Amino acid sequence: MTLIEAYTEACRFLSGHGIESAPLDAGLLVAKAAGVSRYRIYTHPEEEMDAPALERLRMDINRRAAGLPMAYLTGVREFMSLEFRVNESVLIPRPETEILVETMLAELERGAMVIDAGTGSGCIAISLAVLRPDVHVLAVDISESALKTAEENAALHGVSERVTLLRSDLLSGIPCDEAFDAVAANLPYIPTGEIERLPASVRHEPILALDGGPDGLSLVRRLLPEAYRCLKPGGCVYLEVGAGQAERVILLAEETGFTKARAIMDLQGIERVVRCTKTLR
Repeated sequence: MTLIEAYTEACRFLSGHGIESAPLDAGLLVAKAAGVSRYRIYTHPEEEMDAPALERLRMDINRRAAGLPMAYLTGVREFMSLEFRVNESVLIPRPETEILVETMLAELERGAMVIDAGTGSGCIAISLAVLRPDVHVLAVDISESALKTAEENAALHGVSERVTLLRSDLLSGIPCDEAFDAVAANLPYIPTGEIERLPASVRHEPILALDGGPDGLSLVRRLLPEAYRCLKPGGCVYLEVGAGQAERVILLAEETGFTKARAIMDLQGIERVVRCTKTLR
């Protein structure tokens, strides 16, 4: 089968299974299976695919039709114009989270010490380290497999010396009294009862990275007092939250002792990031 024939069949199959991005996905998967660039499908359409390549394509096309996200099939996702390796042990980085990183990049003082709680692929911690060479980040996660992925990404971007990885259930295992300038976190914030109603592609992501408890804020409630303990006076916590959660998170932060809490909107007008400050003594 030629490249263009494989592309046409893959596109037809994915479209028949309701994949709206079928043309793009088919091109990416044919290119991946054949070990060529996507553009070669159009510049060398008559090039033949061998049997092993066609078998790889068949497996990937079936997995995509079943709802597996493209990022898990290709193994990469772009975030902050950087390429990150991803797999089924980590949440796929999303554009909304870039709002959190961009806010921190604009506000962090030179030489800041930062904690990234629930680092997953490491996209927040590593982006900060790449784009702010003066910053050091402690990236923590409860998942060993997630930390391994973050370690690979840190090495990929040459920031392993400034991104320290540590296994911890949030910040409970960190002896960090008032040692840090900022805490960042994109914690699970989807209410448990809504998990089964998520799109199939999202439900393929690790439940540990999605389920935020009965109201979606269970981990935020735990993190806030731990973050308060770890922050220097005047330090800030930056939290990504779900649609409609910002007001409640601000109240929780204020009850913990934080001040100057505010919500920052994403490009869709959703209050996506809550930023608050540890009160100066």
